[in-house]
Amino acid sequence: GAYPGVIGIKTGTTSAAGGDLLFAARKEVGGETVTLVGAILGQHKAPIIKTVNDVSRVAMLAAQGDLTSAKILKKGDVVGYVDDGLGGRTPVVLTKDVTAVGWAGYKVKLSFAADDVPHSAKAGTKVGTLTVGDGKGGAVKVPVTLQKDLTEPGLTDKLTRVG
Repeated sequence: GAYPGVIGIKTGTTSAAGGDLLFAARKEVGGETVTLVGAILGQHKAPIIKTVNDVSRVAMLAAQGDLTSAKILKKGDVVGYVDDGLGGRTPVVLTKDVTAVGWAGYKVKLSFAADDVPHSAKAGTKVGTLTVGDGKGGAVKVPVTLQKDLTEPGLTDKLTRVG
């Protein structure tokens, strides 16, 4: 039968190595196209080409079947704080939902880059970017904004901390 989503395939066979097959396939998950690459080596059951094809198909279908898209963070989730240096912390929030594609147990790398944060700003002001992914392609960048107004500490706030 046809291999669903297959984009590349290469067989190799010797009596010593057995049937070997490298495969690549694509699957769309959660609006993203994911490329799977796999290798099946050392299949000796005759006929070895049919055996390695069958084993590869099972592995590829299982990998495609286990791929999932999960919402890992929601719009409005607090992902950090702007600290005024005097104990005041203004939450920063995501501007949109964040989904990731992978398998159960897959770890997603998150990194944060801050903009130049002003001393005072209105709620909704962008203060940085959360990057979801390892930056090796396919990383998603989500702006983060102030959850509420950021106000500069007043003179009295500063004086109460002196001494």
